[in-house]
Amino acid sequence: MADDEYTEDQKELINLVKETSYNSLELINEILEATNISSIELNPEPVEINSLVNNSVELLRFKASEKGQKIFYEPLGAPLEILISREKIWRVISNLISNAIKFSPTGAPIFVKLVKEKDEVVISVLDNGIGIPEKLKDQIFNMFTTYMCALI
Repeated sequence: MADDEYTEDQKELINLVKETSYNSLELINEILEATNISSIELNPEPVEINSLVNNSVELLRFKASEKGQKIFYEPLGAPLEILISREKIWRVISNLISNAIKFSPTGAPIFVKLVKEKDEVVISVLDNGIGIPEKLKDQIFNMFTTYMCALI
């Protein structure tokens, strides 16, 4: 089919599948490289943050709807390109939203919000889940903890 034969919804879904496939491939490569931690690079690139977070939200809406949950997304007021490692940030955002869905009660709302504060962009995910145990909070970004493995 030619591009003009797809509806806008179909084009959007194709783009979401393409980006998810790309991010999944990057994750596989990182897992393969994880035994040699010094070889892992961040590969920062300019990324429009509203679009990146929106893609994560849209991909997980179906999962939330299975539990009767709704995801409310509040992007920045204007598009903003920032220099980040696209696949790593996408994975963190997707893990946060997935865990919000998983650990929140049926029907509970989930809020994803972006806020620009000076030279930073703050991404927050607010849910009604059980939260991260206090003793594990300082370990959640360590790739080799059992809690992080559960997130991935």
